[in-house]
Amino acid sequence: MEKIIKYELLGTGQNIPVSIVYEQESTLEVKSVFLITKELLDQEKISVRKMVRYLKGDLNKSDKDYLLCQEIYFYNGPIEKKQKTNFKKSLQNVSRIISASEEWTRS
Repeated sequence: MEKIIKYELLGTGQNIPVSIVYEQESTLEVKSVFLITKELLDQEKISVRKMVRYLKGDLNKSDKDYLLCQEIYFYNGPIEKKQKTNFKKSLQNVSRIISASEEWTRS
């Protein structure tokens, strides 16, 4: 008779009997959306054109407004995040297997 292991469901405190647990790796892309208001640009005396040049990486570091643009960029938080998993079902992506008789990790 095969041994059963108990697996705790994440965040529930519930244990369920299973024969095998395996992990599969995938990549996750996160697309974040940011806003910069006209009021903020006016307050900092930065033109839309100059901020766009900064965001494209085209604004020279010696430009007098470079540090202000950098400050806006670093302190601006996203208003939304969209996640997309690049999940491809493949045995090559299985990274860890746990059963009652063994534990295996892909190296």
